[in-house]
Amino acid sequence: MNNYICIEGKKIELTEEQLRTLGIIGDSPDKPEEVSVEWFAQAVRNGEIRNHYTVGDTVILSGYECKIIGIDHETLSSGEQRPNVTLMNMSLLPGMAMFEDDSGAAYKGWVDSDIREYLNGDYYDELAEELTSYIETVEKVAHNSKGEKVTTSDDLFVLSESELFGSAIYGGGYDGDKYEIFKTSDDRIMTDGTGSNRYYWTRSASRGNSTGFVIVHSGGLVHDATASNTTVRVAFGFTIA
Repeated sequence: MNNYICIEGKKIELTEEQLRTLGIIGDSPDKPEEVSVEWFAQAVRNGEIRNHYTVGDTVILSGYECKIIGIDHETLSSGEQRPNVTLMNMSLLPGMAMFEDDSGAAYKGWVDSDIREYLNGDYYDELAEELTSYIETVEKVAHNSKGEKVTTSDDLFVLSESELFGSAIYGGGYDGDKYEIFKTSDDRIMTDGTGSNRYYWTRSASRGNSTGFVIVHSGGLVHDATASNTTVRVAFGFTIA
């Protein structure tokens, strides 16, 4: 398409911004660096998101750089079956304990963890309203160290061992289907602001261990750590539907 219009027989060249203002081209090109949350959510809801993005693409929403890790992967807490996209925040949160008091922490599991309370409480409240207004609450499964399963309803969540690795190696049970993006250990590596690889938590409690939770090693491999460890980072996900 030529970027000009004719006025009284004269060709007037327009900028891309002017073309958008006039409605000649859409508000968001394919795979833009940053898009409005409203546009992204609408593309999810009307089933057009796959025309613009695929799993593994990054998108900036309200200033947050996120990677698309799943499309139509989640079970919505509302019980509705609607198109949905799961994103993972690319900026690791500072190190924090899964439980400040790790006594029996793995018996309690994700449902009672300090990180879950923080993500869905104080941290969620700090997110931009234009983002939270489109975040959908989803159902997440987590086993404690005894193998007991608990289903939680979360707006923000950390991924489980099985969602990252496809199996329960250290954990007490299978905590959700693997996201297709995590094919190799390299796909699971997360870095901090300096580019250094970092450990980060999963929501899966270590099997047969009263104080341990499964973590992702700095090399993308499975490992575990004591729940009170404050050096392990947090990589959280959320869903737009």
